[in-house]
Amino acid sequence: GVYEYSSPEPLGVGLKTKLLAACLKCATQGDSVSIGVSDAVPNKIVVTCRNQHKSSRWEVTTPCAPEQSITSDLVDGIEYAGAVDMPSGIFHGMVRDLSISEAESVRVYCDASRFVMVGEGLLTGATFEPDAGSPDSPTAISVLSAAGLPVDASYQLAFFQKVAKAKGMSSRIALRLSRNVAAFVYESPVGTLSCYIPSLQDPPGAPPPPPPP
Repeated sequence: GVYEYSSPEPLGVGLKTKLLAACLKCATQGDSVSIGVSDAVPNKIVVTCRNQHKSSRWEVTTPCAPEQSITSDLVDGIEYAGAVDMPSGIFHGMVRDLSISEAESVRVYCDASRFVMVGEGLLTGATFEPDAGSPDSPTAISVLSAAGLPVDASYQLAFFQKVAKAKGMSSRIALRLSRNVAAFVYESPVGTLSCYIPSLQDPPGAPPPPPPP
């Protein structure tokens, strides 16, 4: 496709993804989509989809989110304790299985050689520790150690479910972990998608998940 960008000065605005998705549902292959802010519509974002097949135009106008609401102090100057690189399909499968187990939160444990996701619910629990696989395999999982490991923190499962849905962007996903926030990064030919998820209260003195038998 062809992408064109034009902005006379740096601009930071926010847009509800549900509204953008509603507009894009009307698009088919070959259609054009424009997202813009102009003086003609003050404090609004206009998303327009020109549908060639239907000879129609679909437009969504929504208020701009305040700039401070999309620039979180949580992600500025983060020093990640470790990172995990894995196939996005495996990550999606793990999150799917955690959802089936009716977990409400996910405890992520990572040290220099292990990556474990533990689903925690009121009555249920599930533990997943994927096999690292061969380093040369496309299904390989790499744990990149750094100062500060291990990392042991919990997150809301609902956030993981949203991140996992973007698996179509890339065959791999990188998880960058710290005690306060986790970053999920998809690298694709059209750009980079980074999702930041704040952690819940740290597990109160919980021991590391037991190793697999």
